Amino acid sequence: MTPESEYLPRLFNKRRCRLAALFGEFKDCAMRMTALALLVLCSSTAFAQEVITTQPVVASVRPHGDVMHVFTQTLDVDYDMQADSGDHAAQWLVIDKATHTVTSSTFLPWGSVTASRIAIDDLTGIVYVGINDTVWAYSPATQQRLPDPVFTGLCTALTYDAPTGTLIISQRPSFDGPGTVVLLNLVTSTQKSIEAGINPQQSLVYRSLGGTPTVVTLCDGAFGQKNGGLTFIGADGGTMFLPLGDTPNHMAIDTTNNLLYVVMNGDHAVKVINLASKEITATWTTGTSGYDGPREVAMDDKWLYVTTYSGTLLCMDRTTGTVAHTITLPAKADPIACVDGNVWVGLSYKTGTYEGTGNVLIYATGTLDVREPVRGVMSASNVLLLDQFTPGRSITVTALNGSAVQHVEYNADYRELRTSNLASGTYVATDGSNVLLFNVVR
Repeated sequence: MTPESEYLPRLFNKRRCRLAALFGEFKDCAMRMTALALLVLCSSTAFAQEVITTQPVVASVRPHGDVMHVFTQTLDVDYDMQADSGDHAAQWLVIDKATHTVTSSTFLPWGSVTASRIAIDDLTGIVYVGINDTVWAYSPATQQRLPDPVFTGLCTALTYDAPTGTLIISQRPSFDGPGTVVLLNLVTSTQKSIEAGINPQQSLVYRSLGGTPTVVTLCDGAFGQKNGGLTFIGADGGTMFLPLGDTPNHMAIDTTNNLLYVVMNGDHAVKVINLASKEITATWTTGTSGYDGPREVAMDDKWLYVTTYSGTLLCMDRTTGTVAHTITLPAKADPIACVDGNVWVGLSYKTGTYEGTGNVLIYATGTLDVREPVRGVMSASNVLLLDQFTPGRSITVTALNGSAVQHVEYNADYRELRTSNLASGTYVATDGSNVLLFNVVR
């Protein structure tokens, strides 16, 4: 990775089946032996392997390099834009991607913050945040703000295109009128404003076979009016608008297959766009309704993962759009990211309300794709036989309270897990494809 110090002068010249009833109470006070409860894990239920505590409301979960950046919104309970009792400023957490530990955190200045649509320079890791209609650049290493603003003006959402050094700024003057997209080149200090659809938000950049960049900006429109869509901006500044329907809310690009997946909050669907032809090729229903529609989307090689305001995580087949698994979450969820075999889900509001809540849940993707029950074996000898696991494959064991088991005694050939070093509690064992939940009572 190129040192941050080499890029700053160039860019700134002056500028995250119910379990309890399944657990038996196996306490033998006389023997004080360890017993393992017989468990069945249903494919419709999954348990977060880890929970990272945050304040309300988690707005974005963004990977970069070895870390995850998690932002929470400014919480203004009475909407008076004054920092009263019960309010809090937006927070930025930096989390180690491998250990899931918070390595640093800071609070951003009070005010209107683009916490859900920050931008990251893929080369330097520099983080761009809009605060009170001013865009600032922050060092990823120190979380300190650089001294000069990058841009001053209306700011709704940000994206950064590292190959061209262009900061893309969405501007929403109102919720029911057209907006603009500002293309600010931080290398040449030149900028141009492009008219976009109603309520422009998230932007992404993709490239044709020749490497020519195209900006695609998601325009929410107004909820219930079916006037949302995508504004495509070519390298020459020319535009094309593709109507989609009711409230497109978030999108993700499949660069391998040149497809764009767009979550339609008001239409309760995911729409698939062919980026070469700029045409809708499929519409997949999410089964949600009312104001509890789908929110954001991420993907791995097999699944689309879609968060919803009904408090669920949908695992959709990327080929057919079939909802193969519906995971119940403890709250409404917005941001989601899928990296290194883990799905990170940020919680935003309590289910059925708009009372803010927080925390980032981390699921191993293997625990979301268990179609057949996996059973534990009752043991009084401190050894648990994982007979349905794959021989020779290593495992990880995590406590449901979020702490990882550091020293796992596991014979991968015989699939035997020694539990004598485990304290009383509930644990998850997984080899990446299979998962077992088990209880230890001493």
